Amino acid sequence: MSVHEEAKNSLWPLKMYRYRQGSERWKHVPKDYSSNTHPSSPDRIRILTWNLDCSSPHAIDRMQGAMMFLQEVLEDPPLPCVVLLQEVHQDVLPYLLAVDWVRNWFLVTPASKVKWNGKGTYGLITLVEKSIAVMQSSIVHFARNVVTEMDRAVVITDVKLRVPAVDEGEEGDHLVVRIANVHLESTGYWQAADRRRAQLKFCSWMVQNYEDAFYPFDGGVVAGDFNAIDVDSDVQVLQERLVDLGTKMGVQEQHTWGVNETRTRGGYPPGRLDKIIFTPDRGFRLTVPERVGVGLTVESLGREVCVSDHCALSCDLEVQRNG
Repeated sequence: MSVHEEAKNSLWPLKMYRYRQGSERWKHVPKDYSSNTHPSSPDRIRILTWNLDCSSPHAIDRMQGAMMFLQEVLEDPPLPCVVLLQEVHQDVLPYLLAVDWVRNWFLVTPASKVKWNGKGTYGLITLVEKSIAVMQSSIVHFARNVVTEMDRAVVITDVKLRVPAVDEGEEGDHLVVRIANVHLESTGYWQAADRRRAQLKFCSWMVQNYEDAFYPFDGGVVAGDFNAIDVDSDVQVLQERLVDLGTKMGVQEQHTWGVNETRTRGGYPPGRLDKIIFTPDRGFRLTVPERVGVGLTVESLGREVCVSDHCALSCDLEVQRNG
């Protein structure tokens, strides 16, 4: 029996959405969209993960500030990239989908709160720059009272990337990389550590189940807010046979939470809550992550407020040549 079956998590297919200028609406793309429109996908993409903080005031202004910042760091038009957002509040989502930069250059999933787990007051959003071929996307709702008490989930997106040819002029092969956007259980109750462990184990299985009967893939990345405050957080990643290059960052540079505000919530010290981890030796490599958006503020109602209590984390994924 698989980890998925044991946990009684529920998997739901997701559609990718693109903005149609003619109808001025977000519409889902057809199943053959990737094969018909992406004869040559990129071999290098940027992965950026960011928890946008659903609970602080000024949510709309903060989100718009975050998008303006991403437009600067990812450029306009953007380089090939996948943006993984956590804690997107339901009231903010329509404004996110109204940002011209997002409308012009990205596929989005999910495009409404309907697919979020539980009450759907906040959730996960994945943005994929349009030059990247998307093979499939889905969302897994962690089982209530078994794997989560907070309606947490993981969004899975499989992207097809080009393998550089050894000899110039030759046609390269392709590699399918599974990217998991996750928000692990938050702190605050006695079972939270066990819930995080179970959720990480499931995500690890999802990106290492290479012979998926429906959607086979070559390797995977898990990125997002891990709420990694447990003493064995780093050990858990090793136990799941995944690689965490964030440990190669400087000690202070590893902190992605608690560095944007003078006083942290709950009395917790600044920490490395966000991570980007991946399967080793699967035809691609990642660069050491970098923090972006440290200390970022936006003006709202005449005062400067932090865009989020998290800063973003970014790295490059590069497909390796055959041979």
